[in-house]
Amino acid sequence: MAKDFAGLAVVAAPFSPDVIADEALGFEFVNGTVRITFATVKMIDGAPPSDLQLVVVGRLILGVQGAKNLAAGLYDYLEKQGHNPVQKPD
Repeated sequence: MAKDFAGLAVVAAPFSPDVIADEALGFEFVNGTVRITFATVKMIDGAPPSDLQLVVVGRLILGVQGAKNLAAGLYDYLEKQGHNPVQKPD
């Protein structure tokens, strides 16, 4: 069943990959787009105890308005879940 978002139907794509990230590692502004690099913590293969490293798992590239919508939506979501979206300085 499709939902409506900004006047458009949203179609579920069950085979779309999930990207699991531990960090938003970097933000760049390139050619009018906002690019966000995501990374996850992984163990270096070898005998335990293995060292950990951050491995880039993907990049999200949005137009400026899409990036603003993402930031506002994430802020609202975190606030509604009882998390302070902005850390206050000590």
